[in-house]
Amino acid sequence: MSTCNEYTRGANTSNYYDTRIRVFGTNTENNEEECVAGNDDAGCDLWSKGSTVQFQSVPGVLYAVYVDSSLEDGGKFELEVSCTDAPSAAPTVSPTVSPTATQTKKPTVSPTKTLPVFPDNFKWGFEVPSSDYACLYINDPYDLEPYDAWEYFYFCWEKRYQFPGMRWSYHSEIDNMRCVEVVEFPIFNDWRSDHYLCVPQDSPYHFQWSLMGFIENEECLQYPDYTTPAYEYYLCTNHTKTI
Repeated sequence: MSTCNEYTRGANTSNYYDTRIRVFGTNTENNEEECVAGNDDAGCDLWSKGSTVQFQSVPGVLYAVYVDSSLEDGGKFELEVSCTDAPSAAPTVSPTVSPTATQTKKPTVSPTKTLPVFPDNFKWGFEVPSSDYACLYINDPYDLEPYDAWEYFYFCWEKRYQFPGMRWSYHSEIDNMRCVEVVEFPIFNDWRSDHYLCVPQDSPYHFQWSLMGFIENEECLQYPDYTTPAYEYYLCTNHTKTI
């Protein structure tokens, strides 16, 4: 989904709309809502105030898309939506071709995407790094001003790899997924700790969260944070673990 187009940009700099996109998913079985994607002014090559989001939908979830602005004024926009088939892990049946007298080549199958390697193909950031990345919006709508510590984080992976199936929750662990609690030191009175990064049960990523630097003998990626600069937060995983 994108507002990266001429209509939203407007004819000149005086009538453009500085857009922000947020996508929320509501589980139709338990009515739990969570933010699954979001973007503010990133991923648009046409101009600097357009926004683009990408996410993988799942069955049984009703999605709501909100387009607004971080500014108080409103404006006109055009939302472009495109869909692609989710990559499969592998073909379920090997392709066959009936033999003929003129057949000279064996049938070929396009290679399927592999999962991104952690941490090499991942990035944390305050915005989407570039159009080459897909991102999970790390947020908490209940985070109170003036801190907004959970408003502008993104956990991203390179698009050329398969979607890793990760989901973010700002209120509880997600059923039927493996979740790691993502916490910061309680420096504010309104501090909340119920934030979770979740992966599918069969995921190769076995994440751990560290408040005091990288974990020895594990692969780690540092989490950027400006509210508690004295601490070093890291997301780590042990690739040798088995399910």
